[in-house]
Amino acid sequence: MLLTDYIPMDDLAVHHATLVRGYTATDVPEFYAVESILGLETLVSDAPPFRDPETSAYSDTELYISRNSNGQITDAITCKKPGSVPYPGCRHYMESPLVDFDIDYSLKLLPHWQHMSRNARAFVSCITSNFL
Repeated sequence: MLLTDYIPMDDLAVHHATLVRGYTATDVPEFYAVESILGLETLVSDAPPFRDPETSAYSDTELYISRNSNGQITDAITCKKPGSVPYPGCRHYMESPLVDFDIDYSLKLLPHWQHMSRNARAFVSCITSNFL
């Protein structure tokens, strides 16, 4: 778990979409969400996919987001695609009232993202309400 300074989740999601898709800060395409898996949405763009100039390989990472009932992004999850690395994993970004944080887990555990999100938020809430 990593605790960080507060960054609005919308900005964080676009930042990671930019990194995942290989765009620079001055050349960020428009991103939009499409229905995906497990109650998540995938951020996509009409811009051409990023291709590594050294290896000619396309991006090996997917970016998922979750929204609350008001449409605000609550979670941003980046996951390595199966077969891209020996043990693909996910990095799950969340926020709480006082800190942002992320947790890492195996891609195999992605179906349990909601359970892990609830537990991680409860844990951080306990820490921040008692010690900050």
